Amino acid sequence: MTLYTLCLQPFLNMLEQWLPGVSIGRGNCPISVVAYADDVTIFVTSMTDIPALEDAIRLFEKSSGAHLNTRKSQALPVGRWNTSANIIGIPYHPHVKILGVHVWSTIHKSITATWTQFTGRDRVQAKEAYSGDLCLAHRISELHLYLLSNIWNAAQNFPAPGSIHNS
Repeated sequence: MTLYTLCLQPFLNMLEQWLPGVSIGRGNCPISVVAYADDVTIFVTSMTDIPALEDAIRLFEKSSGAHLNTRKSQALPVGRWNTSANIIGIPYHPHVKILGVHVWSTIHKSITATWTQFTGRDRVQAKEAYSGDLCLAHRISELHLYLLSNIWNAAQNFPAPGSIHNS
């Protein structure tokens, strides 16, 4: 495990240097890779990035002894991506889940799916907290700990759609 951890950061740095990445938001630096523990998300912007990605993965596998599990990997085509092209044997999907957030091929679909998921779950939790035998202080704690944290998480990833503002 220690060898894997020591090899992961150089792998991430290599991807940041070798791949152009995507700009998310206004004026932000391009991002090529995002990682949390062993969950790595790599942004490939064109077919010309594939050889660099393959080289980086081979080097990481050789240095760490770890191997890419293509059965647990997913590719999300965004824009005019050629889905007939094979990316290291990783299958294409209509959406992927990155750290609990569902990302679709368009921003509109991503916003709608994210907020539908969060608001549906939060409404159920709010009804349970309201109808339960909790005192006012515990209801407020429930609101702060669970409901508002979910809304904050959703808002960090995607702006709320107009239907949320109006309800």
